Amino acid sequence: MTQSMLTKKLPDVVNPDISALQEVLSSLTGHDKNVQIHFDEVYTDQRSVYSRSENRLCGRGYILKQKLAKTEEYWKVLVFGVRSMLTAFNLVLSAYPITHTDGYGYLIEENVKYAEAIGLEHYEQAVKRVRGAVDDNRE
Repeated sequence: MTQSMLTKKLPDVVNPDISALQEVLSSLTGHDKNVQIHFDEVYTDQRSVYSRSENRLCGRGYILKQKLAKTEEYWKVLVFGVRSMLTAFNLVLSAYPITHTDGYGYLIEENVKYAEAIGLEHYEQAVKRVRGAVDDNRE
């Protein structure tokens, strides 16, 4: 690894490209029961290693740039009910219990913005609850 690779500054905030997700959600109807999200070339075993030099995830059998006899992809699929997306969003929001601490309130706001951007149904209720809780903690 070169010195420049070690000192390379990573971005503080990652702005995901959610246009594909917006397109999928806009085409769903009330009759659609499940959504499947597939992550191409992602090794999901706990022995996975991210190689910064190659900018890829490597599965089992890959240790310190030495490819062993065999590498395997572990296929996992995230499946969730379309109607339960708001519940999952609420769980994400509740993962920030210290909302009154200076410097961390923006995390909740970013999650709210992403939910609005992808078009979650009935997100207004969650937004009002979260923003109300944040305001209550600031007083």
